[in-house]
Amino acid sequence: MPDRAAVMTEIRRVLRPGGVAGIAVWSDRKRPDPFDTYARVLQKHGVAEPYPDAYDTSKVTMAEDEVEALLTGAGFSQSSVRTVDLRLEWPEPRVAALGIMGSSYGPMVASLNPEDQEAVFASIVEDASNGQPRMMSAVFGRGVAG
Repeated sequence: MPDRAAVMTEIRRVLRPGGVAGIAVWSDRKRPDPFDTYARVLQKHGVAEPYPDAYDTSKVTMAEDEVEALLTGAGFSQSSVRTVDLRLEWPEPRVAALGIMGSSYGPMVASLNPEDQEAVFASIVEDASNGQPRMMSAVFGRGVAG
């Protein structure tokens, strides 16, 4: 969203008084996994970005104070914001790799030839198999329309 304030203002505009808006976005405190992994792997394999700045995952993260400012700036009352650390878990690394197909990168991966697709999947499996716990942080915001 290039103009986050305009988006929040529109959300507020369409809500009835007492209506509640909920926001969930990756926190800027940690890498926005698994998308950060997907972006790094695709870059490593020379896959073209499916849209401008697709591999710049900082564009999809926010800090708590940014979310709070958007809510109050759009006229929400009773706003609350919190950050939650979440553990990412997959039954097996191959499932983590196949998750890319349900992301915004999926159509680009689907357009690759089978060998290149398998190379991308193998890189994600390797990354997911390193034994390190996968964590992400999400910022959750809530505001009530006055």
